[in-house]
Amino acid sequence: YRNNNTILKEIQDGFYKCITCMDTSGKKFLIGDSLNKKLGMITLLCGGNDRVKEIEYKELGNIVSPSSLSYINDGFVYVGSVSGDHQLIRIHNSKNWRRDDDDDVDIDVELKNKDQDELMIIDDSDNDDDITNNNENKSGANDDDDDSDFEMNGYIELIHEFDNLGPIQDMICVDLQRQGQSQIVCCSGIGSDGSLRIIKNGIGIDEVACIDMPGLEGLW
Repeated sequence: YRNNNTILKEIQDGFYKCITCMDTSGKKFLIGDSLNKKLGMITLLCGGNDRVKEIEYKELGNIVSPSSLSYINDGFVYVGSVSGDHQLIRIHNSKNWRRDDDDDVDIDVELKNKDQDELMIIDDSDNDDDITNNNENKSGANDDDDDSDFEMNGYIELIHEFDNLGPIQDMICVDLQRQGQSQIVCCSGIGSDGSLRIIKNGIGIDEVACIDMPGLEGLW
């Protein structure tokens, strides 16, 4: 689209329901497409006198159907949704952020196991050939899988999901374990973001730490 010497590249048709600013200059914005469940970034390219000459659009990746966007800092974004679980995501500068992270881990492991690898001696050359061929085949398959994973969700890394029971379309009260304690099974969410949830009365336990202390007989 061209209007008064301002160029906007064509973007995918959708329902762009929410938007948030990414920087203090007001030239980068995140927009959420609730129809296609996509997150995009709009950048205003300015010339002299801060006059916008071009509007650049980049599709970042898949998210839950968004209802609100809140940019936190350092690429972290909170995605609120009325049809599914809320998400905390991180936007990376490259689509290969998974590979970069794996490379860092591989380097650390290689340094730790360097001495052990130097001490390992295998005399059977046939086994060496078999191991090499198997590793090449596995690495080739893994490379294909990794390449598909890199493109799976673009620049977006899912950090955490926050449960959202609503909207509840239907529910039923049942005693699944037949112990006289009823539970609620509800249909939560909308469309592909929907799921079955079980709501029950009880106390949840989260293990924070474990310490071996034999001989305990009481706790206060």
